[in-house]
Amino acid sequence: MLEDYFLLVRRIPGISLSVNDYWELDTFTTHKLLEMELEIIEEEQKQLKEAEGKKEYVEQPEENSEEMNNIVDMMSVEE
Repeated sequence: MLEDYFLLVRRIPGISLSVNDYWELDTFTTHKLLEMELEIIEEEQKQLKEAEGKKEYVEQPEENSEEMNNIVDMMSVEE
């Protein structure tokens, strides 16, 4: 139950229960809060996996383009 307390207090802003206050809550409230938070965590994990799957990687050319070389030359300061 301490793990449940830690999860709820750390993840939900505004819940500032002491351990004693947590122990005094009725089990329905505790269970419902935990159940709802676990559903949110599951949804966040699903969204993260979807976002990772949608990342598109742009293949970089092996050599710099002529335009990039010109920009680097313009920015370089000769001493």
